[in-house]
Amino acid sequence: TLGVLTAGVRLRRPALWSLLPWALFALALIPRAYDNANLPFGVWFDEAEGAVEIRRVFEQGTYTPILNTYGRDTSGFFYIISGLSLVFGDTSVLASRLAAVLVGSATVAIVFLLGRELFGWRVGLAAAVLMALLRWHINFSRLGFNPISLPFCAALAFWLLGRAVRLKRW
Repeated sequence: TLGVLTAGVRLRRPALWSLLPWALFALALIPRAYDNANLPFGVWFDEAEGAVEIRRVFEQGTYTPILNTYGRDTSGFFYIISGLSLVFGDTSVLASRLAAVLVGSATVAIVFLLGRELFGWRVGLAAAVLMALLRWHINFSRLGFNPISLPFCAALAFWLLGRAVRLKRW
């Protein structure tokens, strides 16, 4: 049936521009994922609170948009942690930190798309490389708590807004 659906459809090779965000994601992944379970040493209280909350979600089975953490955090980031916890089999530090690694690395790719949308590919590439190597962003991408999702959500929202304005499609 796949042959019937794709009959007459010619697949094109992906352009370099479509592969560049993935390459930037991989570049950002290296310093964020290196020995992430052990560095930084110990567990921060926000990481521990998130792990306790994920354990509560697993045991009680309550999935709500707002979780019962210190600041009544939104749950999207914690659901990424819970999905990774299912992969690793427990609510480990590695699962929560890996969620931050993935969100932080994805932010670098989104920053490239935002910069390219607003100012061209050179500015997008420069902004993404700076974000990939920025000490602050690497540091918080290695810790398993929620604030790392803010730059991701902000860059994604501004990229989609810029794209909608340019294309005049809402």
